Amino acid sequence: MVWFGVVMLNEKYSGKKIKIFKKDHFLKWGTFVGSDDKFVFIKTSNGVEGIAKDEIERIVLVDNDE
Repeated sequence: MVWFGVVMLNEKYSGKKIKIFKKDHFLKWGTFVGSDDKFVFIKTSNGVEGIAKDEIERIVLVDNDE
């Protein structure tokens, strides 16, 4: 797995699976869709969800073999 800061994740990672952590606790995982100034958007089993960037401590890119 590769760690990314919130601002480093961009459209070239669209379609990649990510895990989102809040203060060293796992928050959500899904497929990265995109981001704007305030949110990171991921596709989960519940549809597309926006997670506020100020809630995110780190984002981890999940390797395909995990």
